Amino acid sequence: MLDRHLRLSGSEDLSRTLLGEAKYHEPDKRCAFGLSESSAKSQFVDWGDLKWAPEGYMALKAAVAKMFESEVASLCSAEQGSRDLLGVKLRLGWEKWGRSGLRHCVYPAEGTCSSHTDYGVVTLQFSNGPGLEVFAHGSWQVLEEPPEGGALLFAGDMLERMTNGQIKALPHRVHVQTDSLEAQSDPGKRGVRQSHILFLQPDSDTWVAPLRPYLLNNGNDLDPIRYGDWHQMKVNLAFDGLLGREESDIVAQRVRLVCSFTQGGDGDSTSGQEDRVRLQNRSLVCFIQLSLPLDGRNGP
Repeated sequence: MLDRHLRLSGSEDLSRTLLGEAKYHEPDKRCAFGLSESSAKSQFVDWGDLKWAPEGYMALKAAVAKMFESEVASLCSAEQGSRDLLGVKLRLGWEKWGRSGLRHCVYPAEGTCSSHTDYGVVTLQFSNGPGLEVFAHGSWQVLEEPPEGGALLFAGDMLERMTNGQIKALPHRVHVQTDSLEAQSDPGKRGVRQSHILFLQPDSDTWVAPLRPYLLNNGNDLDPIRYGDWHQMKVNLAFDGLLGREESDIVAQRVRLVCSFTQGGDGDSTSGQEDRVRLQNRSLVCFIQLSLPLDGRNGP
């Protein structure tokens, strides 16, 4: 029963969500287990000894949502219009972040994850070792690991849309070097890199548009988009067999149009410990410290 809710990612092609092309690459070398919002909240699932998984997810999501909502409160204070707009829902306290999710990835030596940007607003990532690379200032760079006990927080597609492109969604990938695993593993034991990831994503029916402080009003503002449609477009591209050829071409063109800027992503990388998301500073990625217990009772 639980295999329907703790799902193993199979033939995912994340690079295609950026390029919109047919599958051509070798599958990524990793195992990824996902937990969706609906599964975590389901009253019809007996989690048994795994009860810590949905409980830990809900606690982590609540902490990240509270932090994000606090940071953007002043930016949303003048938002008006449809009550389906994310800015308006944040002002009114109505956003439930219903498409959020949790993913736990395990990478062996030379493990990989294709380059991509994340679908939602922000992503929080804990990991036990190096391997994450980001595209910044025109090239791929190995990202500095956060201080012990810290985590990485970076922008997704919807934060880019909220800020009208002022904050870029972070193109990133994973390549785990064998040497780095051997350096952190006990002698005689096979090491793996593990990452624990929280995706903060709006409700399906939420429309995401540039917030008023970021509007240019010159015809170059990013168009509003319904989050559920955006999410489904990227999922359809990431997995085989969900679209016909003609429909795939249409989706690919739309994703190319919207995502083309990510290939030249250029933002400021912040180092050191930060306890809030500094949207006004165009942060590409920052380190944060969360006062949450992350032992075996609350998460993997």
